Parts: sequence; C-alpha cells; structure tokens
Amino acid sequence: MFDGDWYCLYTKPRQENLAARSATDEGFPTFNPQIETRKVLRGKASYVNMPLFPSYIFIQADEDSLDKARFLRGVNRIIGFGRDGSSLPIPAIILETLSTFLDDNVYKHDMHDLKNGDKVTVLDGPLKGIEAIFKKGLKDGERAIVLFELFSNYQEAQVEMENLIKSDD
Repeated sequence: MFDGDWYCLYTKPRQENLAARSATDEGFPTFNPQIETRKVLRGKASYVNMPLFPSYIFIQADEDSLDKARFLRGVNRIIGFGRDGSSLPIPAIILETLSTFLDDNVYKHDMHDLKNGDKVTVLDGPLKGIEAIFKKGLKDGERAIVLFELFSNYQEAQVEMENLIKSDD
C-alpha cells in the first residue's frame, strides 16, 4: 500500500476527512489514521473516531501531481522544509510501520485505562452527573469502585465501567 512518494498535507481545522475524500476523488491514495475515543454525546458515552494527527493527512503523489494536491478541498498547504518550503517525501516505511498499529485505519486502545486517583464523571445510574475519584477496577472488569464526596466525607460506591468517563481536567 505504501509504495512511491508520500507527502503530508496540512488541512484546515477539523477538515481532515473532507481533504482525504477530496484527495481520493482526485485519484490520490490517502492515509488518514484515526483514534477511537469515548465522548459524551447527548448524555451517553459513545465511541467516536477522531484524527490521530489533527489537521494532517498523508497522500501518495509524484512531483508533477503535487501541485494539484495543493488545491484540494480542505487542504491548507503541503508540509515543506527550508526557506523555499520545498516538499520532501516521507519515507514509506514510517507510514507502513504506523499502519501496523491500526485496525482498518483506526487505533483502538483500552477505553478503561483509568488509574487510581483519576477524576471521573458518572454518566448513568443513581450517581449520574457526580464527579468522583477512580479507586480501582473490580476483577470482573465490568465494575469499578469510585470515591465521591458526601457531607465532607468520601464514600465508596460500585459503578459500571461503561458509565464512567475520565474528566477533562
């Protein structure tokens, strides 16, 4: 898949998918790696794919067709180096190695990589909306013990892992 010269395109903000589609429509082989993350959408935790490298995609092109790539929809510029901004190809082995960690161009990792002391938010159940501190996961892998503050004391509670999401702070 990664034969020939590959180049990195800097896209307009949040337009990686548009730029990749535009490049594919114009006949450029593209590589737009994603990462699976958990987000809260409409009060529920959902798995969504986000760009692994925000604002960057990779295309295969030769020097002659590189000028055409500059004007694809969603593309800001081709990443270049030096004073003249000349574009240098990315060694295919780098992208090929990166692709070995992906499943259908998506990096999937354990969404429950919570550690003792992490701040979490409970998404559902009797403690819905409560900010808590992750204490530990239980052996069944589906539940966890969290600490939440009640009347200036910390109380323990068991919560389903699917109902926890790591807080942003």
